Amino acid sequence: MTAFDACGIAFDSTAMPGRRRVDGERMVDWLDTPCHAYRPSKADHRVPGSPAHEVVEIPMSMLKVKARYDAEPFLRYLDLSYRTEAVAGGMDALVSAARSLVTVTHPSALMPEFAPKGGHGLLSFDLANMTRTLRLLAEAADAAGRDLRFVTLAALGEACRERLERHVPAA
Repeated sequence: MTAFDACGIAFDSTAMPGRRRVDGERMVDWLDTPCHAYRPSKADHRVPGSPAHEVVEIPMSMLKVKARYDAEPFLRYLDLSYRTEAVAGGMDALVSAARSLVTVTHPSALMPEFAPKGGHGLLSFDLANMTRTLRLLAEAADAAGRDLRFVTLAALGEACRERLERHVPAA
């Protein structure tokens, strides 16, 4: 975060609130991270605090996701390339609770030519699947009485920064 401040990077979106995985493959611990935008503490970038960095952290939207190879659903960030059925169980709760949604999509995970032989238990490698997921998102927003519009992270970041400057919880 210090490097972000030094480079003038205004917004970051790498936090995964509520996610913890510590094993032989990964060491990820965002359990105490809030779901709303914040200025990361200089002592611990995973939480707000003072003194704080200048960068505004806009956490990724997290929902319960069950890949075909998972025994149970667990928190993952909302990726529009995930199979629609994998995110369907957590979409309503996420949309009704979140002030805004931050999604991640890796373009290669929408392209059939990048799909592994035999398919993948989580990623669709299918643009039509993304369309179905967007429809599911729109239906969840409608059911929750929420407006749905798409903006860049920079636009969301500016709105979050303004809220933080007024000391109002952001995103």
